[in-house]
Amino acid sequence: MEGLQYSLKTSASLKRKLATLLQTRPGWNVNDALRGIKDSVRYTMSFSDDGYTAGVREAARCLRDDGYEPVTWKNTWSSDGYRGINTTWRAPRTGQVFEVQFHTAASFRAKMVTHELYEKARLPGTTPDEANRLNQQQHDTFRQVPIPPGAADLRPPG
Repeated sequence: MEGLQYSLKTSASLKRKLATLLQTRPGWNVNDALRGIKDSVRYTMSFSDDGYTAGVREAARCLRDDGYEPVTWKNTWSSDGYRGINTTWRAPRTGQVFEVQFHTAASFRAKMVTHELYEKARLPGTTPDEANRLNQQQHDTFRQVPIPPGAADLRPPG
């Protein structure tokens, strides 16, 4: 596990995300927006490059076997920007949806280095030109991250 100190979204980040959702999704009320936030609780698992594919498969299998339902699975290892796998899961007893990110040491470092750029690019007042510049900076950082063998082919557990 990495970054456990970030497992709960800060109140400032939660408010910013809520305000952005309400501004960018006409017709949504506060309850709709709150249901749209899937990463208020989030965890990051990190694996070695060589153990990444097997580690992600095993972790996802364990979550599913323990009754957690996969909700989303976004594999961006073959993208130009952010590299990693971001998933969301629903807890069996509470229905709480939470995020689990799967990284290598290098992709986790890149995520941490670029997080402020990511946040700024998504703010409603950021101009398209500024967002493009910030996104390009993120892409330049993630382009340096090696892709673990088989990572781009990982899919949700069946």
